Amino acid sequence: MNIKSHLGVKNLVWSKLVSLSLFLLVCSTGIGHVSVLTMNADSPLIQLSEPRVTIKQTPVLGDSEKHSVISSKNQALQSDKETSLISHSIQATEQEVGSSRLFWVPDVSTYPYEFYQINATLKINGPHNLIYSNTTAVSDSELLDMNDSFENLVYPTLTDFFGMPPDIDGNSKIIILVYDIDEIPPPGFVAGFFYQLNQYLNTELHPSNRYSNEAEILHIDILAADNIDTVAHEFQHLIHFGNDDDEETWFEEGASMFAEYLIGGDAFSGGVGGDFRDNPDVSLTYWDQSGPLVLANYGASYTFFLYLAEHFGGDAFIKDLVQRSENGIASIEETLIQRGYMIPFLAIFRNWSIANFLDDTSFAEGVFGYYNDSVTVDTEYTYTASPLPRTENSVPYWGTDYLKFAYPIDLPFTFEFQSESSQGFLVTMIMKNTTTTPLNTEIIPVMISPDGFGNFSTSEINMTADEIYAVISSYTESGTPDHDNENPAPAQDYWFIVNPQGIVISPGTLIYLEDILNLSNITVTDSNGFIWINATGSTYEILSSSGESTGISGIFVFDGESQSWQALNIDLGSLPEGEYKVKYMFYNDTSNGIVYSDIFSISSSSTTNSSSGSTSTSIIPGFQAIMLILALGIFMSKKKRK
Repeated sequence: MNIKSHLGVKNLVWSKLVSLSLFLLVCSTGIGHVSVLTMNADSPLIQLSEPRVTIKQTPVLGDSEKHSVISSKNQALQSDKETSLISHSIQATEQEVGSSRLFWVPDVSTYPYEFYQINATLKINGPHNLIYSNTTAVSDSELLDMNDSFENLVYPTLTDFFGMPPDIDGNSKIIILVYDIDEIPPPGFVAGFFYQLNQYLNTELHPSNRYSNEAEILHIDILAADNIDTVAHEFQHLIHFGNDDDEETWFEEGASMFAEYLIGGDAFSGGVGGDFRDNPDVSLTYWDQSGPLVLANYGASYTFFLYLAEHFGGDAFIKDLVQRSENGIASIEETLIQRGYMIPFLAIFRNWSIANFLDDTSFAEGVFGYYNDSVTVDTEYTYTASPLPRTENSVPYWGTDYLKFAYPIDLPFTFEFQSESSQGFLVTMIMKNTTTTPLNTEIIPVMISPDGFGNFSTSEINMTADEIYAVISSYTESGTPDHDNENPAPAQDYWFIVNPQGIVISPGTLIYLEDILNLSNITVTDSNGFIWINATGSTYEILSSSGESTGISGIFVFDGESQSWQALNIDLGSLPEGEYKVKYMFYNDTSNGIVYSDIFSISSSSTTNSSSGSTSTSIIPGFQAIMLILALGIFMSKKKRK
């Protein structure tokens, strides 16, 4: 996980320098077994010539066991923080087991980070790693297992897959620093992290921020000392930083979760899988770094990378993907093209969202499921009322809502959708027959107009189902940011009505003259012919002929004297030449109606000519008869005066 901070530096793009990669694990959802042992003061130190081949598997703890481990951790720690300052200059790397070294470490419980020093002892010198520790809470045997797993599994697997790590200190070894990482607010704790600052020389940093250890370091907490998945996760961050030092967080974390999968880890267990199943509407691309749903973010990134690997060329696709210089979605799009897949990212995102819910590879060539993990997210709501009143909801960019509708199988079902902005939405209906033959599942995309409206009806497709679901996602156009510092996770609003009662909207008269559009004689009636005199919403919106919003909109007010909705004069002088239409929308809690006018044109001939003082009018198709009657009336009156 990347937590951005800003340190004063020179000669580099420092905003991306100090990204702190943290692997957060929630205590209440499990990280695997950790033995907290007190090491004898005269325990032998070990110099390895050849690594042993042992891989320690780690069972999942229950809640009471985990709290016991946390308590034991605090009691077992023997070393205190070293807070005295030493020279900021680089220390010579000691390669002999038993030697000590001072390390700068950030206090991750503070922001901006405060730094202090710990004095750690080199416990193991392996072929590709140096394990340092400052605590007696982790035994020699645990450190041996860590070394064996790293040398025989993690290092060869991840370097072959992701590439070689950087080597700022020139010793071709990775320092694994095992210590008591500072606690963050409950219910979480930091199991490990990779800190990018260590990949820069102190001479490149501002004097007030020279806290680099100038070495490849993986920080591992004592509670994760026997969890090799955490080491693999952070090692991928180190390798990735060497190849691409400004990658987007969600992409980086997806790659690190995939690294756990590569070494045989259960990346989707515990809090990661549980939180994502419970909160599937988290954004794929935006991470709430310090929020309560960060584990759900890990789940989203992991499942997306796993989905890409399973459906687009296996491990080789991910290997190509992470080694590209492009970031995030752009990197995925380029990799797809290079490997011959002519499918847009948006289509993959839609299929992935459906796969997270169905996880069924038995149809549609398996695109709606997984082969190597079990992923089934929960529905957000279940609705039973019919008609269902106008219901408002929201979803972040690149997030997905899953809604269930429980209705009798023999009754028609109509779903009307409307977004509150012109931003993109994907709406997919899932029809499942689980009790009647044929037992099947149908996936039906709903066409969403440029102004955000879409509808679906079982009567139009002659289909019934005993389970109906709506999968609703929001997305941004390619190259458009999905968040910013002022609005980090913008929710996109939408609403829907189920089985709305029918209404009839009569747009009446529409005339465009000298930049003014006149709308009048508008009536709204229900299916029984009764006139609407009240509405929760009574709006108009000027759209381009293709449906894009022009930003011009307003409301209608009912006129009791004329028993119609009040006429409006709308200034369209700000619009460029082109073709346009009007969208009329009226609704209350149980009814919704939308109708569009005919297309009308705005051109230089339909506006005031200031040089001659003459004017011309643009008559809307469908209303020529009204103007013809007016013209005949004027002609006859003139003839009579003669």
